[in-house]
Amino acid sequence: MNAKKVLIPIFIGYASVVQGAPLDIFLETHIPDNDKRQELEFAIDHSVTSNQFKSGDYRGWHIRGSRFLTDQIRIDGGYWKRSLDTGANWTDMTTWQIGTQWQFLNQDGMRPAFALRYSLWNDKTDLLTKASFTFQKTKVTDIRVTNVDDRQHQVNLIATWQLNHDWESPRWQFALFSGFGKSRIRFADVLAKYKGRDYHWRSPDEHTVIGEADSGDFLYFEDLEIQAPGPDMDISYDASYFQAGANLTRAAESWYLRLGYQFQSLDRDLDTTISEDGKRIYKTNHLFITEVGYSWSRNWVTFLNFQYLKNQTVGELPLLYNAYTSNRFEKDYGLMSAGVRFSF
Repeated sequence: MNAKKVLIPIFIGYASVVQGAPLDIFLETHIPDNDKRQELEFAIDHSVTSNQFKSGDYRGWHIRGSRFLTDQIRIDGGYWKRSLDTGANWTDMTTWQIGTQWQFLNQDGMRPAFALRYSLWNDKTDLLTKASFTFQKTKVTDIRVTNVDDRQHQVNLIATWQLNHDWESPRWQFALFSGFGKSRIRFADVLAKYKGRDYHWRSPDEHTVIGEADSGDFLYFEDLEIQAPGPDMDISYDASYFQAGANLTRAAESWYLRLGYQFQSLDRDLDTTISEDGKRIYKTNHLFITEVGYSWSRNWVTFLNFQYLKNQTVGELPLLYNAYTSNRFEKDYGLMSAGVRFSF
């Protein structure tokens, strides 16, 4: 197989499935190959465990796909199934993502191709747990937060340069992107044990801790010397965020290499509460990724990528961040994915 036939599907037919978050690092513009207007990806995901990455284990899988509706408009979607070791036990999560991208300007000389992208994504888990927590002077144990859900709306502007011609080897591509988004985190209830008894801690007012229905007992925040957190319990909040990044791709013969960087900055209405409690706020994250792939044919690619996150999953899994878990996000984190891509 000559170089041109392999390089075209890597850059045009299948560099990677476009998406919102996670993995915005590889955002780029696309020109469809007339023979391949649909794309599918399946991969196994796992955390990297070493002395450097001391956070909880992560394991799961994802499937993604996309389709060109026209030469300028592309739609895509993805589904992630993951399990995360939060310290108390394994937490199962699901993520879905949908998006559409409009390439409104093609490359002309040094002027890049431009695309505008909108995406919507959601993370959800039935249960988050924590072994214990001290509210001011009162310690509670066996904390369970039920039906935790986050949802993000996001818009990005993408610019991509093909740095040489299709027939040249190796081929180079460079992309820049920036964007902003809105997110919100919600949950159903908080249960925790105090002196061996289970209570609902999400109170309808600022004074009462609701007891178990079968006991009919009530606790009062004032008696526990707790400043009432209110119905949102410092878990439910809204946020806005900005992100920017770049990626570089080199393809030669059947192999390609991709490098990427992404910066995220978040503004949460929860941050004031965390700061007033004397805790550190984690408002930014730096993400780096390396991916290597091999094209077996015009349709099949296998790949392996490694992602490094400076501050855990800040910006990637918003539902994990709240007033009770924010101290966990000072550590870095590593993820690895191995999978296949098919274009047709």
